[in-house]
Amino acid sequence: MVEVYAAYKTKKIMNIKDVQEHPSAIFLISAVTGVTLREMIGETRKQPIASYRQVLIWFLWNEGIHIDGITETTGRDRTTILYAVKRVDDLIQVRDKSTINLISRINLLKKEIK
Repeated sequence: MVEVYAAYKTKKIMNIKDVQEHPSAIFLISAVTGVTLREMIGETRKQPIASYRQVLIWFLWNEGIHIDGITETTGRDRTTILYAVKRVDDLIQVRDKSTINLISRINLLKKEIK
């Protein structure tokens, strides 16, 4: 969590080296999308950042992170967390191309750094 806070304070966009050192979902999504950590966990509701944040929450949830850990990481409440998980699940179910493409790119990067 310290690394996330440090990157957040510097408004840094994560690169492949950062992802290799800290392979968590938030760093993977930041590296794939080019969105800074500040933007990712910030207040904005602008697209596509809000969608990326929902995918981040979905990844954290599917990695088995407890809901309290997700709320702490993202600064969102439990209701928002549950909504984001359901929303991304629904988008996957209807085969939303942009969501599936983003998740595929993140999973590919995950495999590359292992």
